[in-house]
Amino acid sequence: MRAFAIVNPAAGGGRARRVWPAARRTLVAAGWQVDEATAAHRGHEADLAAAAAGDRYEVVIAVGGDGTAHWAANGLLRARAPGEAAPPPALAVIPAGTGADFAAAMGLPRHPLAAAAQLARARVGRVDVGRLNDRYFLTIGTVGFGGEVARQVNAWPRAVPGPLLYVAAILKMLAVYRPVEMTLALDGEARRRRLFMVAVGNTFRAAGGMQLCPTARPDDDRFEVVVFGDLSKPQVLGLLPRAFSGRHVLHPLVEVQAARTVTVESPTALSLQADGELVGQVPATFALVPRALPVLVP
Repeated sequence: MRAFAIVNPAAGGGRARRVWPAARRTLVAAGWQVDEATAAHRGHEADLAAAAAGDRYEVVIAVGGDGTAHWAANGLLRARAPGEAAPPPALAVIPAGTGADFAAAMGLPRHPLAAAAQLARARVGRVDVGRLNDRYFLTIGTVGFGGEVARQVNAWPRAVPGPLLYVAAILKMLAVYRPVEMTLALDGEARRRRLFMVAVGNTFRAAGGMQLCPTARPDDDRFEVVVFGDLSKPQVLGLLPRAFSGRHVLHPLVEVQAARTVTVESPTALSLQADGELVGQVPATFALVPRALPVLVP
């Protein structure tokens, strides 16, 4: 296997940089040819992945968290010329960042060396991806509260485990955030409502382990859309622990629907996030791109 690894030195407070040499040895021992580069800044992974696609590598390895995988996937998908029949290289993930939500959806273990051992004998599959405005995403995109949480997480140093970091950001933003009026359209059917957040899931997990879209799968040709209604602060606090098991969807003010296209508009300047990366502000258009990305899966 001819692979190109992209290492995010900031991921996991430097964890990706520390664990990569041992993970690389595991892959080389399995017969892989591995070249590598280090991302110099946020989003540089996209340029490196696009260049690797141009050089016809079979696999691009994202060594880091969900943000590293996010940018690598964007580079791979944008590297294809219009109408090109050849697929991009397969994406592989060594989970070593704040979150490992895409790796979990692919069935990989959380420990990076265990993941490398499984990738060494993995097969190539294909998964759906989402597109939020002009950005591809792998896991879950949100409108409203989730974007504000992502903004806070990205501003903090990554010195604590992912779930704790996200819970701290949730509690901080909950003190100032209020539900707002949104116009939500699922496959063209629109309603104006007062909502706390909209989560659009290609996979089931976000925020380092919260099962926001608990039955979402990246191979079923649809999004799972979880709509959080006009929730009070005490109600949100009550739902927070239940989100780690997916039981929050049982609340009467939380709805679950399926759609291939989702649009959200609001008079309020709501933040958008996908894979934990900020993507701007509303209006938001989510579109499903079926079977768009080859990936390595156990």
